[in-house]
Amino acid sequence: MEYKILITGTMGAGKTTAIQQVSDSPAVLTDVHNTRQDESAKPTTTAAFDFGELALGEGDCLRIYGTPGQERFSFMWPILARGAIGIIYLVDATRESPIDDLDSFIKAFGESSGAIPSVVGLNKCSDENSYLAPAIQDYLDSKGLQWPVLLTDVRERSEVLELFEILISLNEALVMEQA
Repeated sequence: MEYKILITGTMGAGKTTAIQQVSDSPAVLTDVHNTRQDESAKPTTTAAFDFGELALGEGDCLRIYGTPGQERFSFMWPILARGAIGIIYLVDATRESPIDDLDSFIKAFGESSGAIPSVVGLNKCSDENSYLAPAIQDYLDSKGLQWPVLLTDVRERSEVLELFEILISLNEALVMEQA
Protein backbone atom coordinates (compact mmCIF):
# COMPACT_ATOMS: atom_id res chain seq x y z
CA MET A 1 0.00 0.00 0.00
CA GLU A 2 1.15 3.54 -0.69
CA TYR A 3 0.64 6.44 1.69
CA LYS A 4 1.25 10.14 1.15
CA ILE A 5 2.29 12.71 3.74
CA LEU A 6 2.72 16.41 3.05
CA ILE A 7 5.23 18.66 4.78
CA THR A 8 4.54 22.37 4.62
CA GLY A 9 5.80 25.58 6.18
CA THR A 10 7.63 28.78 5.40
CA MET A 11 10.80 29.03 3.36
CA GLY A 12 13.62 27.86 5.59
CA ALA A 13 11.40 25.91 8.00
CA GLY A 14 13.26 22.67 7.22
CA LYS A 15 11.02 20.81 4.78
CA THR A 16 13.80 19.84 2.36
CA THR A 17 16.12 18.80 5.19
CA ALA A 18 13.39 16.66 6.79
CA ILE A 19 12.73 14.82 3.53
CA GLN A 20 16.43 14.29 2.91
CA GLN A 21 16.84 12.82 6.41
CA VAL A 22 14.22 10.09 5.98
CA SER A 23 14.10 9.27 2.27
CA ASP A 24 15.43 5.81 1.43
CA SER A 25 16.72 7.10 -1.90
CA PRO A 26 18.09 10.50 -2.86
CA ALA A 27 15.26 13.03 -2.55
CA VAL A 28 13.97 14.78 -5.65
CA LEU A 29 14.54 18.49 -5.11
CA THR A 30 13.40 21.45 -7.20
CA ASP A 31 15.65 24.07 -5.66
CA VAL A 32 16.33 27.31 -7.50
CA HIS A 33 18.32 30.41 -6.63
CA ASN A 34 16.59 32.31 -3.82
CA THR A 35 15.66 35.75 -5.11
CA ARG A 36 13.86 36.61 -1.85
CA GLN A 37 16.81 37.22 0.44
CA ASP A 38 14.56 39.53 2.48
CA GLU A 39 12.54 36.44 3.53
CA SER A 40 15.44 34.06 4.09
CA ALA A 41 19.20 34.27 3.66
CA LYS A 42 19.40 30.69 2.39
CA PRO A 43 20.93 30.50 -1.11
CA THR A 44 18.24 28.28 -2.66
CA THR A 45 14.52 27.67 -2.27
CA THR A 46 12.05 25.03 -3.42
CA ALA A 47 10.18 26.07 -6.56
CA ALA A 48 7.81 23.16 -7.20
CA PHE A 49 8.03 20.48 -4.51
CA ASP A 50 10.45 18.11 -2.84
CA PHE A 51 9.83 14.37 -2.90
CA GLY A 52 11.15 11.36 -1.04
CA GLU A 53 10.09 7.79 -0.30
CA LEU A 54 10.32 5.67 2.81
CA ALA A 55 9.75 1.91 2.86
CA LEU A 56 7.41 0.90 5.69
CA GLY A 57 7.81 -2.86 5.34
CA GLU A 58 5.56 -5.53 3.86
CA GLY A 59 5.67 -3.66 0.55
CA ASP A 60 4.12 -0.50 2.01
CA CYS A 61 5.63 2.83 0.98
CA LEU A 62 5.35 6.33 2.35
CA ARG A 63 5.61 9.07 -0.26
CA ILE A 64 6.69 12.38 1.21
CA TYR A 65 6.00 15.69 -0.51
CA GLY A 66 7.35 19.02 0.64
CA THR A 67 5.61 22.19 -0.48
CA PRO A 68 7.43 25.31 -1.60
CA GLY A 69 7.39 27.77 1.28
CA GLN A 70 6.92 31.03 -0.54
CA GLU A 71 3.38 32.36 -0.79
CA ARG A 72 3.79 32.99 -4.53
CA PHE A 73 3.77 29.19 -4.94
CA SER A 74 0.67 28.72 -2.74
CA PHE A 75 -1.43 27.61 -5.72
CA MET A 76 0.52 24.32 -5.50
CA TRP A 77 -0.27 23.63 -1.84
CA PRO A 78 -3.83 22.24 -2.22
CA ILE A 79 -2.76 20.28 -5.29
CA LEU A 80 0.02 18.62 -3.31
CA ALA A 81 -2.35 17.97 -0.38
CA ARG A 82 -4.72 15.81 -2.46
CA GLY A 83 -4.64 12.21 -1.30
CA ALA A 84 -2.46 12.92 1.73
CA ILE A 85 -3.17 10.95 4.90
CA GLY A 86 -1.67 13.74 6.96
CA ILE A 87 0.08 17.10 6.99
CA ILE A 88 3.16 18.09 8.93
CA TYR A 89 3.26 21.83 9.54
CA LEU A 90 6.88 22.80 10.16
CA VAL A 91 7.27 26.03 12.07
CA ASP A 92 10.57 27.91 12.15
CA ALA A 93 10.90 29.12 15.74
CA THR A 94 13.43 31.78 14.73
CA ARG A 95 11.06 33.74 12.50
CA GLU A 96 9.48 36.99 13.63
CA SER A 97 5.90 35.65 13.96
CA PRO A 98 5.88 31.84 13.97
CA ILE A 99 2.24 31.58 15.08
CA ASP A 100 1.15 33.96 12.31
CA ASP A 101 3.16 31.82 9.86
CA LEU A 102 1.32 28.70 11.05
CA ASP A 103 -2.02 30.50 10.87
CA SER A 104 -1.45 31.50 7.25
CA PHE A 105 -0.64 27.91 6.25
CA ILE A 106 -3.65 26.53 8.09
CA LYS A 107 -5.87 29.06 6.32
CA ALA A 108 -4.25 28.26 2.96
CA PHE A 109 -5.12 24.58 3.33
CA GLY A 110 -8.68 25.47 4.29
CA GLU A 111 -10.91 22.42 4.73
CA SER A 112 -7.93 20.07 4.47
CA SER A 113 -6.59 21.53 7.71
CA GLY A 114 -9.34 20.07 9.83
CA ALA A 115 -10.21 17.09 7.67
CA ILE A 116 -7.02 15.05 7.88
CA PRO A 117 -4.64 14.34 10.75
CA SER A 118 -1.97 16.95 11.25
CA VAL A 119 0.98 17.56 13.51
CA VAL A 120 3.13 20.63 14.14
CA GLY A 121 6.90 20.32 14.25
CA LEU A 122 8.53 23.29 15.94
CA ASN A 123 11.99 23.47 14.37
CA LYS A 124 15.00 25.59 15.36
CA CYS A 125 13.80 25.88 18.94
CA SER A 126 16.13 27.03 21.72
CA ASP A 127 15.80 28.14 25.32
CA GLU A 128 15.05 31.66 24.05
CA ASN A 129 11.95 30.62 22.11
CA SER A 130 10.85 27.48 23.98
CA TYR A 131 7.71 29.35 25.09
CA LEU A 132 6.44 28.86 21.53
CA ALA A 133 5.39 25.20 21.95
CA PRO A 134 2.70 25.92 24.57
CA ALA A 135 1.73 29.14 22.75
CA ILE A 136 1.20 27.17 19.52
CA GLN A 137 -0.80 24.54 21.41
CA ASP A 138 -3.02 27.30 22.87
CA TYR A 139 -3.47 28.77 19.38
CA LEU A 140 -4.47 25.37 17.94
CA ASP A 141 -6.86 24.73 20.85
CA SER A 142 -8.51 28.12 20.19
CA LYS A 143 -9.12 26.97 16.60
CA GLY A 144 -10.53 23.62 17.73
CA LEU A 145 -7.57 21.75 16.25
CA GLN A 146 -6.37 18.93 18.47
CA TRP A 147 -2.95 18.50 16.89
CA PRO A 148 0.22 17.43 18.65
CA VAL A 149 3.04 19.99 18.81
CA LEU A 150 6.56 18.57 18.97
CA LEU A 151 9.91 20.24 19.36
CA THR A 152 11.70 18.88 16.31
CA ASP A 153 15.21 19.05 14.95
CA VAL A 154 14.72 18.11 11.30
CA ARG A 155 18.43 17.31 11.02
CA GLU A 156 17.76 14.27 13.22
CA ARG A 157 16.22 11.36 11.33
CA SER A 158 14.62 9.92 14.48
CA GLU A 159 12.80 13.17 15.22
CA VAL A 160 11.37 13.41 11.69
CA LEU A 161 10.33 9.75 11.85
CA GLU A 162 8.51 10.51 15.11
CA LEU A 163 6.37 13.09 13.28
CA PHE A 164 5.51 10.46 10.64
CA GLU A 165 4.72 7.80 13.26
CA ILE A 166 2.33 10.16 15.03
CA LEU A 167 0.59 11.06 11.77
CA ILE A 168 0.22 7.43 10.75
CA SER A 169 -1.19 6.57 14.20
CA LEU A 170 -3.64 9.47 14.02
CA ASN A 171 -4.71 8.34 10.57
CA GLU A 172 -5.22 4.74 11.72
CA ALA A 173 -7.35 5.98 14.64
CA LEU A 174 -9.44 8.08 12.25
CA VAL A 175 -9.97 5.12 9.90
CA MET A 176 -11.03 2.90 12.83
CA GLU A 177 -13.38 5.62 14.09
CA GLN A 178 -15.03 5.92 10.69
CA ALA A 179 -15.44 2.13 10.28
